[in-house]
Amino acid sequence: MKSIVIAALLSASLLGCGTATFDPSPVKADYGGRINKLSFVVQVDSLEEAFMLGTQGSSETEIQMRGVMAARYVAAIAAIKEGLVSNFRKAGVDATVSVARNGAELSEQIAQIRDLQVMHARVASYLTATKPSGYRYWDSGLTWELSFYDRNKSTNPTGGVVWRTKTGMFFFKFGCGEDFKECGNRFGSSIVDELKRVELISKR
Repeated sequence: MKSIVIAALLSASLLGCGTATFDPSPVKADYGGRINKLSFVVQVDSLEEAFMLGTQGSSETEIQMRGVMAARYVAAIAAIKEGLVSNFRKAGVDATVSVARNGAELSEQIAQIRDLQVMHARVASYLTATKPSGYRYWDSGLTWELSFYDRNKSTNPTGGVVWRTKTGMFFFKFGCGEDFKECGNRFGSSIVDELKRVELISKR
């Protein structure tokens, strides 16, 4: 019995720091460029909702959990930003990462960005579980939607989105540590690897 429990814990740890999978998605047919200088905006409203699920009551336990999960959410955002910047840098891409609290703020930020190449990401759904008591909570899984735009008419003559995809369920809690850095790094690495696969980033 003990070995079964240990195996389950090891599996959860590996899932927690697993890599993201992506829906097959071709690059726009008339696009002739590569990503070299990118502004990446992460919309975080659904991510925050996932972290804070089940913490909105007034019991002592819920109040304590609200503080814990709020701190973890802040750490996760920092880890995502760091993971994206460092992995894009390794691939030879100059990337800056910012955060938008909701869709309206995302639109405002994108309108103000001067870089021609812009990517944005948001949590499309998250995995939940319910205890026998009826308590519902986030169970680590996240799916993400990503879209890439290039406003350079010489490489994207007809404009619009160049590439859009959605990830499979990416586990972002178990096995990450409280600073989430390992999972943030693997998330950034997964995105860069997929961009290389579809040849939006040069393979080196």
